[in-house]
Amino acid sequence: MCELSGLISATEPQSAVMWSGAGVSVDGPASLPTGWELTKRVFDAFFDDGALDTVLRHHAGVGWRLANPCHHDRRPAGPRLPRLETVLGVAARVHGDDAVPDVLADAYDAEPNRLHEFFAAHLDRGGRHVTANFDDCIERAADERYPGWRDRGTILHFHGSVAGDLAGRSLGATLRRIEGGFDDQQAAALRSMLPSRGTLLIVGYSGSDFFDVDTTVAGLPPGALEGLRVIWVCHGNHDWHPIDASGEGVPPLTKLLQRAGARIAVVCGPTSDLLAELARRWGLAAVPSATVRTPRIPHIDSDGARRREATFQLFRELGLIGEVATLLRSGDLGSADRAEVWRARSEVLWERGRWDVLRSMWRLPEVRALLPAAVCDERVGASYWVQGRLLPAYLWLTWHRRLCGDEVQALMLAETEGRVIEHMARVPDLRQLARLLVPLMIAQLGSTNQAAGVHLYRRRNDLASSLRSITGEARETTEAETSSLWFTEAGGLLAALNYRHRQYRDTYQAASVTDAELASGYRRLQRQFDSIGSPSGRFRIHLLPGAERVFSAREIIEGLLALQYGWWHRIRLFARYLPLRIRHHFGRCPNA
Repeated sequence: MCELSGLISATEPQSAVMWSGAGVSVDGPASLPTGWELTKRVFDAFFDDGALDTVLRHHAGVGWRLANPCHHDRRPAGPRLPRLETVLGVAARVHGDDAVPDVLADAYDAEPNRLHEFFAAHLDRGGRHVTANFDDCIERAADERYPGWRDRGTILHFHGSVAGDLAGRSLGATLRRIEGGFDDQQAAALRSMLPSRGTLLIVGYSGSDFFDVDTTVAGLPPGALEGLRVIWVCHGNHDWHPIDASGEGVPPLTKLLQRAGARIAVVCGPTSDLLAELARRWGLAAVPSATVRTPRIPHIDSDGARRREATFQLFRELGLIGEVATLLRSGDLGSADRAEVWRARSEVLWERGRWDVLRSMWRLPEVRALLPAAVCDERVGASYWVQGRLLPAYLWLTWHRRLCGDEVQALMLAETEGRVIEHMARVPDLRQLARLLVPLMIAQLGSTNQAAGVHLYRRRNDLASSLRSITGEARETTEAETSSLWFTEAGGLLAALNYRHRQYRDTYQAASVTDAELASGYRRLQRQFDSIGSPSGRFRIHLLPGAERVFSAREIIEGLLALQYGWWHRIRLFARYLPLRIRHHFGRCPNA
């Protein structure tokens, strides 16, 4: 640790940038919540009892686990927490905008602790500080001890601060606030805080700001941070030791900083000991011993009907189809309105492969009275598409898109129309027509950037890339993997699994994988779809390339009959599978 503090203190305070997260506000007297405590607080206040355990169980079921980068910590990796911003965003939509300030109530008047006072002293010496925290404990500690610090030091709350925002509307606390990334001004502010040389010390920070911090740092040109040394501290109550920066559990942000030219060191040990030694070397006020932690849990009133609706909406947002189906069967959906109930029924029927039923449902007068006509028409066309009735789907969607007077809804119809054309290109009888339609469809879709939000941005980017590949343009092999990562970060289990399905399609190379390896991957993905209650997802694995190497003819027929494909599509799919299966079987036979 002395070597580490010496390395940092060799840099003048004004050349050192501190970067902090929730971990620095945990010590008393501030006693603010850890990420786990805050997430649990939101679930306890706004959702049904047991909702958090249900989400964690499903995370474990799809293999979403939180790896610990420190080998001294022998605890097994547990399921990763749901993204706080996703959960709090649902709570705010259902319970109202007060949900954010209510759950962060203790951050508004928290008393600065010893670590805040160290950072305040660093600011007074001309230092810079970047923080993910909403509390303004560092500024208040600096105002109390160093009244003129603002003329010398700079602090950036990249997700906003509770100071001056009692309503919490400016805070990056919900997915809607962060999914579009930083705007140009916010990105420039963060980049200006990253020195091209000197030291960046990161403490108490999880590195989980994928949508804004990571995308901003990823946009830095190579060599932009060539003279910067980054020391990332993972807190631990044991002797100091280095951690492999490329190891499991190390935040991806370290790799992005490294790509921009920074030299990275990841270390683990008692954070306060390092800051105390650094204060001594820089001649700052001593860092005292820790005070007793006394967390304050705000009292939040919420009625049962809204808690049930919030649980219902959260399960829908995460893609927990089986849980949504259970709530629909119970008939107790709290204060959810009829339009949302119909949408949820549609989502469940879709994942169960009941597409004939869906087409009838979206034509019902009572449904069309609740939802915009374009939404109903899009769902009818989507049902034709997924059944393999590709030409009727294309004609239906094109006709209703041209009749639609709303630009946003017309683009929604065009997106599904593009998916139809994408699949037309995969079947011999419609391939030539698809190639003629693709250029027009690409122009119709236009371009979509991150500001549109995770779902629109990744879906439409993936679709445009796939359509361009039909014209001969190379599709990045990582396109679907990237989309799966984005949906994983947002917490969407179903969407993440769907793009993992697409990833298998994009990267399949018969010679590079054994039958056993292919079977392991395909059957694992089937189990993961099963775990969230999606029979459609399970059986659609049969459509992936190489399925003849994994699944028997009986399994394929079972899948074709379990889902409501059109009969011609069933024949087409089986006719594609059977010769490949026979060839594969006899190719393995030693007497063939």
